[in-house]
Amino acid sequence: MPRFLLIVDDREDLRVGFHRYFIRFFDEVLVASDPASAEELLSRSVNAPTHVVCDYWFGEEHPVGASVLPAWRRRYPSIVKAALVSGSEVAELPATEGIDAVFEKPVDLKSLRAFLIGQ
Repeated sequence: MPRFLLIVDDREDLRVGFHRYFIRFFDEVLVASDPASAEELLSRSVNAPTHVVCDYWFGEEHPVGASVLPAWRRRYPSIVKAALVSGSEVAELPATEGIDAVFEKPVDLKSLRAFLIGQ
């Protein structure tokens, strides 16, 4: 089964690093800098993402990742796994339906990969 990953993070260095790492394990890796850009990719992507890694905080002008991930899971049934990454204290984030796991930054990429695809 093909695997398509969407990475949503406002930091360009993290988007580039995640893309470089995960392109070896996914058939396609898309990146977006904020929820609106991600929504655009989700709505027009030929290959609907099967996995999503989303930052928690994008700034005051954007909704937090903990609110957009559940909405995307409802709207895009192709998403089988969704992870939230946060520079905030992970223990302070509420449990939310539609989010399968929360990872604290800096993210251990091998652990994130193991969660996403079991390798």
